[in-house]
Amino acid sequence: MSKGRIAAVLVAFTCLLALPASASAMKFAAPTGSPITGVSPYVSTVVSADFNNDGRDDLASSTSTNTSGIAIRLAQSDGTWSAATSVDSSHGAYSVAAGDFNNDNRVDLVVYRTQGEGTRAFFGNGDGTFGSEVAINAPWNGSNSLGSWNALTTGDLNNDGNDDIVFPLSNGDFAVSLSNGSGGFSTANASYVTDAPSALSDKFSAAGIGDFNDDGHADIALGTAPTNLSDPTKVAVFVMLGDGAGNFTQAATHGFQISQPEGYEGKINSLTVGSFNGDGADDIAVATDPTGFINSPGKGTVQIFLGSSSTTLAKTLDVFQSDNRPGAVIARDFDNDNWTDLAYLERTDPNGPPDELISILRGNGEGSFQASPSTTFQVSSATVSSTDLVSGDFNNDGAWDFAVGYGNSGTIRLMRNQIDPTKNRDSIDFGDVVLNSGEKQQGVVIGNAGGPTATVGQVTITGTDASAFTLPPTTCAGQPIAAAFGSCLQNVKFTPTDHRSYSAILHVTFNNSAEVLD
Repeated sequence: MSKGRIAAVLVAFTCLLALPASASAMKFAAPTGSPITGVSPYVSTVVSADFNNDGRDDLASSTSTNTSGIAIRLAQSDGTWSAATSVDSSHGAYSVAAGDFNNDNRVDLVVYRTQGEGTRAFFGNGDGTFGSEVAINAPWNGSNSLGSWNALTTGDLNNDGNDDIVFPLSNGDFAVSLSNGSGGFSTANASYVTDAPSALSDKFSAAGIGDFNDDGHADIALGTAPTNLSDPTKVAVFVMLGDGAGNFTQAATHGFQISQPEGYEGKINSLTVGSFNGDGADDIAVATDPTGFINSPGKGTVQIFLGSSSTTLAKTLDVFQSDNRPGAVIARDFDNDNWTDLAYLERTDPNGPPDELISILRGNGEGSFQASPSTTFQVSSATVSSTDLVSGDFNNDGAWDFAVGYGNSGTIRLMRNQIDPTKNRDSIDFGDVVLNSGEKQQGVVIGNAGGPTATVGQVTITGTDASAFTLPPTTCAGQPIAAAFGSCLQNVKFTPTDHRSYSAILHVTFNNSAEVLD
């Protein structure tokens, strides 16, 4: 009798944290070309969208320190980025946000300028360039009126197909400007939110648009950052219910108070909207920290609120405590399992040298999330703090990537969503085989626990006794393996020629990654 054995050992060249195949890990890594340098003297905010309709998301960033306007960087097919071009180059900008304000399937920009110079819209040409400015009439305009640089929000508020603009403000106010679809916008008059903190230094620091009561109309969620934390009821999410015509009234429950675990008190830094449990109503997640500034010491939280078909929405569902100060939170399906996940940016030590981390809470489709060490990835160790976190598909592989803006360094760091090939066994043991009894066949299941689809490249057999093992006519080569659910059975045939032990290696490569299965 002869014994045959073919080894299968996972070798991970680019992963941040090597895991067993059964752990269903996620992988993010800095791609070639990161960080993007020379973006601007100071990165205030970053937005991601496909500005030239090539299937790859691009980046726009604002700078508040001089008159360099908005820097546009276009993602290229080879993974590089175009040289920066400028929009509104004669003005400084606190904020930039993207939307389609005239329903032409081209991405437009709204810019909140510095020095009290107002708000302007720039309509996209669909090729990465933008037309001349359009003024948005906002009587409250001024350098301190917007509650937070990251809070400018866009979405269709009146069901006409054109995106509109939400301005979260100071003094417990917010404002809405509706697009008419032909280049004009309604006046953005401020409205007070009942029970919201209303001191001059108080503000709405975050906003999101969604249908929180499942009535088919867009609503607005506003997160607070009050100056005085002695009254914890002022740290809350206020929901304004829409009527489908651009008008808003407060939900029956005026505000959803943020949970304040001892030692984790804080203001709302960021707010995101997504469907966490698939019930038809959009849900809310917020990130909090003690001061509202990511450079300060202290602990923070990520908290979950579920929407409801009633006007009384669900209060806090889950509170995730973080010792590393969450600064921004995003809702996306990062592992392509069809359930919404949450990603948040955190900073470990403001006294330096700090680590900037991205942590992911993986959703289960029922409104709950799971945190584990396998879903925390280091972005950088730097003395310059981050100012914004966005997500986009920068290489058109169907998976969400990250971009992080860094203030005084004028750079944007990228984290690419990686494939994570897996196998259901470490080796194929054919056992004892009788000579001249014909070939014996066994297989290994190749899977993918990562975000992008993994396309199998070559499948080969190498090693001392490779000639004793063969592949069937149909192999996994060229097969796409979708994340979470996809797999391919790769069979191997063994035909011994004499009485001894045999050994070889099954080698599998992937077209869109340096990952290898051996």
